[in-house]
Amino acid sequence: PNTRLLAAIALGKAGNPADIPPLVALLEENADADPYLRHGAVRALQSIAEATGSAEALLEHAAHPSPAVRRGLVLTLRRLKHAGIATFLDDKEAGIVIETIQAINDAYIEGARPALARATSRLGKSAPMIDYRIINAIYRVGGEENIRRILGVAADSRYPDQVRMEALFVLQRWEDPPAADPTTGKHRPLDGDRSLAAHRPEIAKTLRDLLGSTSGDLLAEVIRTAEHFGIEIGPETLLAHFAEPKNATGLRLAALATLQKANSPQLREVLDRTIDDRDREIRARSFEALAALDPAAAVAQAGEILASDRTFDRQRALGVLAGIKDPGAAAIILSMLEDLGQQPPAIHLDILEAAAQRDEPGIATALAAYEKSLDPADPLAAYAVAIEGGDLDRGRSIFYNHGAAQCTRCHKGQRGRKGGVAGPDLRNVGNLHDRAYLLESLVNPGAHIAPGYGTVSLTLKDGTIVAGNLRKDDEKDVTLADLVSAEEKIYARADIAGISQPASTMPPVIGILKKTEMRDVVAYLASLKDARKE
Repeated sequence: PNTRLLAAIALGKAGNPADIPPLVALLEENADADPYLRHGAVRALQSIAEATGSAEALLEHAAHPSPAVRRGLVLTLRRLKHAGIATFLDDKEAGIVIETIQAINDAYIEGARPALARATSRLGKSAPMIDYRIINAIYRVGGEENIRRILGVAADSRYPDQVRMEALFVLQRWEDPPAADPTTGKHRPLDGDRSLAAHRPEIAKTLRDLLGSTSGDLLAEVIRTAEHFGIEIGPETLLAHFAEPKNATGLRLAALATLQKANSPQLREVLDRTIDDRDREIRARSFEALAALDPAAAVAQAGEILASDRTFDRQRALGVLAGIKDPGAAAIILSMLEDLGQQPPAIHLDILEAAAQRDEPGIATALAAYEKSLDPADPLAAYAVAIEGGDLDRGRSIFYNHGAAQCTRCHKGQRGRKGGVAGPDLRNVGNLHDRAYLLESLVNPGAHIAPGYGTVSLTLKDGTIVAGNLRKDDEKDVTLADLVSAEEKIYARADIAGISQPASTMPPVIGILKKTEMRDVVAYLASLKDARKE
């Protein structure tokens, strides 16, 4: 296959259109079995098109019966950034259509983007990220036709709610597009006339119709869009949506946000009910809203919340109290700080952080006394407040998504999700270690090094120094894994003059994660209890 790959590339360099049929035959014969051979054919077809200055000879094969040939043509046209790739948006093979959509969007084939914007019949027929690329085409091409197209997608109940929500979200940022393309993350600013002024009546009518015909998270996005365009929604409607416990949380929170911005006088009464809602996020946001409307009432309510056994509510309440400029709020924080040892460990960090945001002398004195009480010889002392009280879901998000921590570059977490192998597999770490151990591994990774993952250097008797991850160390020999290739090599004890203490390659997360984030990661790691073997 390698010989055929190189031969195909060499054939392409000749630039002779007469060689296109045998290259097409190669794609058909290969039938996508060998991606390298396919790559050779694609490169050759690209070279011929570039040499002749035309891709028309390639497009003559667009209706070829072999899906492998059509896929190869899509890949070639992508490399050429040729508008003719739009032909394959109507291909009978779904996989080829998806490949085409990705190519037009991700490779910025602007000549084909208007055709992609018209491909709304493909919405809801594959993965969400494919739908987002079609909507992104509508958004980026712009113009009156596409403004109406995006409104049509939002209004059409045949499309999935997630597609309609994305259409509404795009509508909100239509006039002020971000410089980065959200589908690729690349800096691709838009210019030209993006004004929606002439379409405001049409937008208002669409949104008012949707207010009466949608529900759940879609209705929440409708409310946010209406607010964005200054379309008034009656407070009675919003209050009803917010107060109804059967509604989706997102809808209720969207209604609350709009009521707060409108300074609705009826909201205060409803908060007395929702502050005891069964949904913890509604309770927390209701308390935040109460603090903004009636700080004294919020301070009084805080006493009940902090006396409950709801850790989440107590943590959020302390965060709100920290910002209430009321002597009662300061008194509560000072009392809990002075009595820190008697408070549940899950809220110790929240008490300390609330205290740190206050400027009352009494709180500053109590906080200084706490900090002085910490053992300076214990590197974990200042972080022990992050052992308990973390949120598992937030911890999972940090583990997989935090840009600076990048946990998954070296570790695996949940089974079935991607992760690296440079560090220990953590899928069963919750069964193996307690939370204090997990926190210490974050703050001081060198305190406990998992077998096979410590980096050491060996000084051999001939003067050579070698380094690697320690895989095995016994009376006869030492096995190291190369730091780059992970290839293992055995060194006889008789040849070793000295060996360093194992060191962890993981950096401490101090300065990378906040204490609250460390606490969340500990909660997530403690939940990993999958002891099954591969």
